[in-house]
Amino acid sequence: MTSTSPRTRCGFPSYEVRALSAGSAQSTRAAGEKYAVPLPFDSAEGPARSTEVELVVMTVKVPHHPQLVRPALGAGKTVFSEWPLGVFRAAPARNRSDGDRRAEP
Repeated sequence: MTSTSPRTRCGFPSYEVRALSAGSAQSTRAAGEKYAVPLPFDSAEGPARSTEVELVVMTVKVPHHPQLVRPALGAGKTVFSEWPLGVFRAAPARNRSDGDRRAEP
């Protein structure tokens, strides 16, 4: 049996997939419809600015991590990103420090 609820489909009952963003407007729209996600955005800035998004999950190729993580960190969002955060040695430390600065009161 397949679930149609974004809450149960993500595998964590206390989380709900509220938004998504993809590489193009067409793929974003198609994924939003396929998975019944209510807030499809055509850029990484959309979920970062949304008041309905608390946690941003990055599941993209490593070279794109820094450019997509920064808007979310800049907006004060919690970010979950697969490792490494970047392809160059300094990128993971820089992204981690950007996130640490956002966490300070």
